[in-house]
Amino acid sequence: MQFNNLEEIIDFAIDKEKEERITFGLRANNPSVSNDGKKITFVFQNDGTVNLGLCDINGKNFKRITFFEKGEQLYNPKFSNDDSFILFDYSYHDNRDIGRVDTSGSNY
Repeated sequence: MQFNNLEEIIDFAIDKEKEERITFGLRANNPSVSNDGKKITFVFQNDGTVNLGLCDINGKNFKRITFFEKGEQLYNPKFSNDDSFILFDYSYHDNRDIGRVDTSGSNY
């Protein structure tokens, strides 16, 4: 199996030695699985800006969670213990901070 995009999320079943591509064309990486095992959050890049995405564990129902547009860089998204929000660290110019957003995409 050959992919043209180097940054995508792949699920690899070790016992079956089978891989399944989860994201397509997003330049997605740095995935984190929700505590209930039903969702994946990840960062994805476009035009030098990084945003958060969310999808079902099988890659269906993709949703963009953040809407940065000025070159912001996001890292290390993690679900809260109750899976209601996502924590991440981000940088913009010379500043670095921690962000939080609801899984609905509100309350950043």
